[in-house]
Amino acid sequence: MELKRMRSLWGVEAPLEEALPDFKTRGYQGIEVAVIFTPELENLAALCKDQNLEVIAQILTAFPGTPRTPKAHLQALKAQVELARPLEPILFNVQGGCDSWSELEQDQFYDAALRYASTLEAPLAFETHRGQPTFTPWTTARILQAFPEMRLTCDLSHWVNVCERLLEDQEDNIRLAAQHCIHIHVRVGYEEGPQVTDPSAPEFATHLTAHEQWWEWMWEAQMARGQQFSTLTPEFGPPGYQHTLPFSGEPVGQLDAICNWMAEKQLHHFNFWKSSIEISQ
Repeated sequence: MELKRMRSLWGVEAPLEEALPDFKTRGYQGIEVAVIFTPELENLAALCKDQNLEVIAQILTAFPGTPRTPKAHLQALKAQVELARPLEPILFNVQGGCDSWSELEQDQFYDAALRYASTLEAPLAFETHRGQPTFTPWTTARILQAFPEMRLTCDLSHWVNVCERLLEDQEDNIRLAAQHCIHIHVRVGYEEGPQVTDPSAPEFATHLTAHEQWWEWMWEAQMARGQQFSTLTPEFGPPGYQHTLPFSGEPVGQLDAICNWMAEKQLHHFNFWKSSIEISQ
């Protein structure tokens, strides 16, 4: 199993004609992009082809104005998948649904969404995310038990934030999520937020170690399933996701450097983990 590192366009301010060649030079194999907020998708598709960069299309069913009904979220999902087609994505990452839905409403949405997903050429994965039914380990576990065919994008920084702990009591639910995980957002969360100021800082070493252990469980499950490659995105966000100084609004840390540090760190982590697995076999 090989590792593909994807660079999110979230917070990228440089023109894409400059940014995409830089991503390629830094060793990224592709990009992840929220299609609903990205104009000129055909131009982006052409630029990606020029740089031989693959695309993960991010689908956001709860964008402003969407009624909080399963039917409306399903319609938004389908519309954005169609919008993303020029990108020829290798995966659809869906932030889908609403955290306040009843279990019946959740099941109505996922049943219809998964039937639709089965018609697509590229896999579709639902992200573990605040604001959606997958916002905790236990709500996600219930959904996975109801829909065992469901695939996940695992971003457990959200769970750390929601649960206000490093999930010490949630190993069974994390391992269950790992069995369904096909894409990972390698962002580090902490008890009071989904994004630490800098994952390389020593004060967050315990948090980074915990997240890296969870990512290893996901890689183990992917390898056991026979996946040809694993994808990850260092999805650290800009202000106001990123911490800023009061009054000036200056960001705490350099976003591009943080994303690149995490991408490089996890490449070395993956290679070390993989070599350890091979030696033990």
